[in-house]
Amino acid sequence: GVNHSYLRENRWNLWFVATGPDRGHVDKVLDAIRTETGLDVLDLPILRPFNIDLGFRLNKEMDRPPAPRPVRLACLREGDNDLLQALSTGLPICERPYGKIAERLGRSEADVLERVADLQDAGIISRLGVIVRHRALGWRSNAMVVWDIAPERVAAAGPVLAAQPGVTLCYERRPVPGVWPFRLYSMIHAQSRNKALEVLSKAAQLPELEGVRHDALFSSRCFKQTGAMISRQGVAA
Repeated sequence: GVNHSYLRENRWNLWFVATGPDRGHVDKVLDAIRTETGLDVLDLPILRPFNIDLGFRLNKEMDRPPAPRPVRLACLREGDNDLLQALSTGLPICERPYGKIAERLGRSEADVLERVADLQDAGIISRLGVIVRHRALGWRSNAMVVWDIAPERVAAAGPVLAAQPGVTLCYERRPVPGVWPFRLYSMIHAQSRNKALEVLSKAAQLPELEGVRHDALFSSRCFKQTGAMISRQGVAA
């Protein structure tokens, strides 16, 4: 259930993303981590996404993120989660990769191709592409910026922050009163720390974020980065 894990510059320094087919699965993952490590775990679920599609250009400065597409969850059918898990694990390198996936799932190739097209049209599949190790290509300064913003300001600030060049992810998470007050999160991927701080400086000057306390947690080590767990039978990429 843990698909991302990073060491970051903060007292709360080990950050991870836990996913699962339902909230009960995620709760079991968090309980297991608490038991096996003896450490406190902050549960910070996403409340509202503003941009969670990490796609960026590798050969030029960061552009604005693509406009979010509407998602029609009503289009999901039985068996789609297993298909989505198979796609997130990676396409087989062969002449007919969708045929291989269909064989693994006990379905026909035509059925798989039809469902992929339908799920793309519904916005559930945002895109199919190549995953690259961006750190190896020079994008080594990655910062998670957390914003201690009042709840009533999030709706206005979130979309504007998400649209800033250089901001690659943006979402609202539930804070932990008295422990972790930050509610709005944004990721910055840059080729140097100074470049990342430039992006942050411009974001902090936005009228919607005026006077909002924030902190930049730069990543210093990556322990894990894989696809998310969607299906109970799934194996992450």
